[in-house]
Amino acid sequence: MIDNEYHKKESTKWSKKDTIHYVALSFYIIMDVNSYLDEYDNFFESGAETEFKPRIRIVKKIAKPVVDRLRKWKDIKNFRNQIIAHPWRINGSEFSLKNLGLYNTPRTFHDLLYLQTYLEIVQTVINAEFEEESKHVNQYISSLKNNSNTPPVANPNFESEIRTLVQEINERCKKESRIYYIDEEAIFIL
Repeated sequence: MIDNEYHKKESTKWSKKDTIHYVALSFYIIMDVNSYLDEYDNFFESGAETEFKPRIRIVKKIAKPVVDRLRKWKDIKNFRNQIIAHPWRINGSEFSLKNLGLYNTPRTFHDLLYLQTYLEIVQTVINAEFEEESKHVNQYISSLKNNSNTPPVANPNFESEIRTLVQEINERCKKESRIYYIDEEAIFIL
């Protein structure tokens, strides 16, 4: 998305190829986020070995402000089910176009940037808590990161909002007697 400079172009000036590319990538991101949240909510703790469950509860307590921000987009799951995975189907077989444009989901490039940053913060807390257990996984994930510069942000408050959120996470880490914290600067190296 950055390579195609969607953050610099007005969507009304995108070519047909730009539009198809952007929609496909944004749909993939939303599907991925839906899966991530499904795992986080339903299997992260319940599927873990007993010895890890107390630490997982602490991670969830620490990451709660960020996860709450992710949840402000209340229709990610419905959008995934009704538009991306099963286009225009509601409740299995009912066909409907009436909800198009009404889903509360990330829509803009900058929404997707927030989404990516929120997930990065949650994953950073998980990685810090389970650093020893996840050394090999972290090497793989790091190899996938985009090393290009972060695009200019339309929201002038983006950086301060993220810094405030990271500070809150760090306060929660301290309150839970964790020896780790999130480096504010590291979050902006996306």
